[in-house]
Amino acid sequence: DDAAPDDVAMAVRGLENILRNDKGEDEEANKVRRRLIDLYGKGNTQAALDHLAILLNTKPDNAELLALRAVLLARNGGVDDAIKACHQLVGYDDKSDEFDTKAAKGPNEVEAYSTLASLARNNLKKPEFAERVLDQMVAVNPKSAKAYVQRGVLHSVWGKSDSAKADAE
Repeated sequence: DDAAPDDVAMAVRGLENILRNDKGEDEEANKVRRRLIDLYGKGNTQAALDHLAILLNTKPDNAELLALRAVLLARNGGVDDAIKACHQLVGYDDKSDEFDTKAAKGPNEVEAYSTLASLARNNLKKPEFAERVLDQMVAVNPKSAKAYVQRGVLHSVWGKSDSAKADAE
C-alpha cells in the first residue's frame, strides 16, 4: 500500500514474467498469481480477470474465486455478467424471484451479495430487490460480522442512517 508506483510496476512485471508460462498447475505459482490478482484488482481489472480465469480453470467451484470474479466483472463494466455470476453465488432465480440457498454456489460470500445489491440499486434501479439481497445475506450468514457491516455500509451510502445504525449495534 505504501509502495511507489514505479516499484509496484516493477513488481508486477516480475510477477508476470514468472507466471507467463504457468497454466495454473503449480500451487506455489497460484499463490503468487492470487497476489497479482489483488494488485491488478486495484486498477487493471481486466488483467486481474485474465489471471483469475487461469485459477478458475483449476478450481472452477471455488466460491471465493467466483465471488472475486463477480466483483471484478462489476468493476470492469461487465454488469450483466456480474449480476449473473452473483445470482449463481447467492442462489437467486430470476424466473421464480426467489433465493435457494441449497442451489447457491457461494452462500457465505458476502461480497457477492453486496455486489449484487449495489448493482441492483444503482444499475437496475431496483432498490427493493437490493434490500432483499442484503436481508438474504444476513439471513444466510447470521453470525458473520462482515455481513452486518457490509449491510450497514451500504445502508449508510444509500442514506438509510437508521438501518445503518441498527447494523452497527
